[in-house]
Amino acid sequence: MANTTIKIKQTAISGRLPSSDPNNSAYIEQGELALNTSDKLLFSKDSSGNIFSIGGTGDNASNIKEEEFIATAGQTSFLITGGYLTSDYCEVYVNGIKLQNSIDFTYTDGANLVLSEASELDDEITVIIIGPISLVDTEWTGLLNKPSVITNIQAELDAKVDDAQVLTDVPANAVFTDTETTTSLSVAANILKYTDEVGTETNIDLSLYLDDTNAAYISSGTLNSTTGIATFTRSDATSFDVDMSSFFDDTVLSDADIAAMGYIKVDTNTQLSDADIAAMGYIKVDTQVTVNNTLTSTSTTQALSAKQGKVLQDSKVDNSRVLTDVPINALFTDTTYTKPASEPISYIDGLQSELDEKATMNDVISLAIALG
Repeated sequence: MANTTIKIKQTAISGRLPSSDPNNSAYIEQGELALNTSDKLLFSKDSSGNIFSIGGTGDNASNIKEEEFIATAGQTSFLITGGYLTSDYCEVYVNGIKLQNSIDFTYTDGANLVLSEASELDDEITVIIIGPISLVDTEWTGLLNKPSVITNIQAELDAKVDDAQVLTDVPANAVFTDTETTTSLSVAANILKYTDEVGTETNIDLSLYLDDTNAAYISSGTLNSTTGIATFTRSDATSFDVDMSSFFDDTVLSDADIAAMGYIKVDTNTQLSDADIAAMGYIKVDTQVTVNNTLTSTSTTQALSAKQGKVLQDSKVDNSRVLTDVPINALFTDTTYTKPASEPISYIDGLQSELDEKATMNDVISLAIALG
């Protein structure tokens, strides 16, 4: 591993720059380095896709520091000679594989580089630290070693306005507007009108689709209980299938699945506690009732049995036979009474003895004569 050589993208052609176009052979990713050895310039790309220089000679030279370490088993921290600025750009390679900043490693204390995962014995750790540079504005005419050929100039020009589109000087304070026609849809009188990007209109007559005189309806359907395929037949003899096999899914849900659906798993052989019932938003009510099979109980919490209810039903007096209030202590009999045309004097208890004590008419006459 000690002979491993790490190379970044590079060119020896003066003036050649890396590209942000993925289809260009000089394309680089965000944060990737590209070196121009002729111009002694180091380039990279920011998050907006802009290519920028981070190296050079003279006042624009950056401080590039490279260190290599042979790791011990389990080592995660590596001391950088002379330290670094936390604003420095840092690249780290393990056995030639580039690591991702903030995920695979960190460098935040100005002295140590820390790996997220422990190294194995004899892993080769390569650290490249690029310090900040001071840039100055320089006119093109003042640049030394100007490239004789500027690459990618055609791509830059292609992005500009075609001179065939602007043939005259633009007046001062002119306002430019985007005159491109956008697409649109509109419906009127059952006509759908589509306007494309260049303003071309296409009309589609929808009236045909509004005629439902021949519309077919579903007249019957069958279900294959084995496959779960339902077949529906229309009134015009056409048919279509619907796969309903998912309704046959008898997968046993786990406790977690049941809880995720907002339910509580209940064993039907287990009596719920008051807390379980309350958690489901219900109130526990004791519905157990004691049945009393007698007519002598005075309980206010027991229920009369159906058998005793029938006894009461069978023994009640028919209301058609008692139409007036019954006197107190009245006696009832189930014998139909037929009153005779005449009754003996004994019919009325005590009547004879009462009459025997009275004076007869003859006695009254005899008494009157005697008193004469």
